[in-house]
Amino acid sequence: MKFSLIHIFLPVYNRGAITSDFIRHLMRHLDLGSIYQFWILDDGCIDNTVQLALEVMPSANVIRLSGNAFWGGALNVIRKIIVNRHFEGFRHELYLVCNDDIRFPFDSLNLAIHAVSNRNIVCALPDMIDHDVFLSDQIPQRTSAKLRPMHRFDPIRAQFVVEYDHSKVDTASTYAMLTTCDPWIISEPIPSSIPHYLSDWWLTHSFSRLGFAIAHPPGFTCFTSTHTTNNHFNSPALRYDFLFPYLKFRNWLKYARASVDPKSPSYAPAWITFLDRYSNHPRLWIVLLRYRIAFFVGSSLSKLESFMQFKKTSCPFILF
Repeated sequence: MKFSLIHIFLPVYNRGAITSDFIRHLMRHLDLGSIYQFWILDDGCIDNTVQLALEVMPSANVIRLSGNAFWGGALNVIRKIIVNRHFEGFRHELYLVCNDDIRFPFDSLNLAIHAVSNRNIVCALPDMIDHDVFLSDQIPQRTSAKLRPMHRFDPIRAQFVVEYDHSKVDTASTYAMLTTCDPWIISEPIPSSIPHYLSDWWLTHSFSRLGFAIAHPPGFTCFTSTHTTNNHFNSPALRYDFLFPYLKFRNWLKYARASVDPKSPSYAPAWITFLDRYSNHPRLWIVLLRYRIAFFVGSSLSKLESFMQFKKTSCPFILF
């Protein structure tokens, strides 16, 4: 499919050197004949990210976000730009949304560009590498040969599950996602209750439900850094059986604290919104209640910690 212009959207926040290096990296992977436009979505950077990005790509459009738009807010702004361009008469354009902390193997991006159609979205599968390798000029020319898991949402279990059958995939991360305008113009904005994590899964899952296939073409992969990505979870080791109840409760309290952080993968309002919309769990109200309890406990702990900090730093009153 021939495209007249490739729009490249980069939501950024305080990663100046990594962002500018990525733009240089990406330009080396675009066909020499490609016409492209960069869009820098600045979510309140307080370092030199935007300056360094413009030094590499002076023609980039810079969109200033609120400072707490996060990934979901950036995706909503991208949607608005794409929809506006569609109604202005631009029909044959390609849109690439991607993280600035990824790297592509040789020719990976070109494979994806040739795989895009009006009825699918194309998403990269990630492969993690050491941060020192990520920063070097020795980016591997191809990813490992291991079979990479894809994902789908199981509405009965109210969970995202690993899927190896391409035909059943209905959810994907947006490390690098290529689309035409078609899925965007009939989709809804991402709810404000999903500010960061789950926003890309909400978006791609909604695309899938609208009839757009999620494609992971063989060879379209990207490298992520062990240092910059947060898309993993490390569970603590349990050393002693008799400590298990205590450790289990302590871990739940940690989870409850994280459930009130909009930047956390455990942010409870995001899970409540997603499951309430898409899940058919037979006891969904119990599942949602657990998230609400965690959010209540986490909010209470945050308020208690703020109060204790205030008491510690304020001067006590002296009564005469």
